[in-house]
Amino acid sequence: MNATTTPSSGTRWPRNRWQAGLTHLLLSALIGGALLLLIRFVWYPGLLFDISGGSHLAMLVIGIDVVLGPLLTTVVFVRGKKNLWLDLTLIGLLQAAAFVYGAYVTVVARPAFMVSAIDRIQVIGANEFEPENWAEAAPEAKLSWTGPVWVGVEMPADPKLREDIIFGRVGGGADLPLLPRFYQSYDNVKANLRKRALGFDELSASDRDNVLRQLAEQGQSTEGLAWVPLVGRIGSAIMVLDRHGSPLGAYQANPWNRSPAKGGETNGTD
Repeated sequence: MNATTTPSSGTRWPRNRWQAGLTHLLLSALIGGALLLLIRFVWYPGLLFDISGGSHLAMLVIGIDVVLGPLLTTVVFVRGKKNLWLDLTLIGLLQAAAFVYGAYVTVVARPAFMVSAIDRIQVIGANEFEPENWAEAAPEAKLSWTGPVWVGVEMPADPKLREDIIFGRVGGGADLPLLPRFYQSYDNVKANLRKRALGFDELSASDRDNVLRQLAEQGQSTEGLAWVPLVGRIGSAIMVLDRHGSPLGAYQANPWNRSPAKGGETNGTD
């Protein structure tokens, strides 16, 4: 055989549609996996992945990225087909466009603030603010790319302003947590939040047992601990606080399905 002979098409990779689809699938999985890590551990950490819609968005984006492109490649690939490169280029562009759009939606909807709002923690997405309200944002209202920022809101002391907020005459009727002009440091409000926190006996029996078991497994004593509702875009959980009101972690429990309080533990005080 002549040393300069070009290898036959049968020895070139990919040789058939299945190898082409598998190669495309592996490349797509690498890219999709990187995005999934960002969604799961940076933009929607912990239980925010579930209660703020991160799981739904991840399934949509990763599903399109990992399935759509490789499937189309498997369908159209025929070694030696005329204009095959054009078909594959169009598939790549279509997949890239879908991936970029999905990633964009995920980023703009990411939890931006954990807002201590009177008696609960409200998770506010970056895209939930009206432009006119955001234009008046306090210095504490700073968007982050590495996870939500902890802030707090309290009803203003001015009776007229309080009345306007209650009756929706401020910010186009937005709720207090959606008015970043009133944001302040979480440290300023955590003591008041702690006063309104509830004891574990307020939880349903199954939720209480589950949370207490997890705390015990983490080596965490329950003395002085309490909880407040953690409210996300599509679901709720609880946020456990220490005796000073600092957050210790979110736990899966229904904050609205409560048992009658026992003894003197209704607010988690000692």
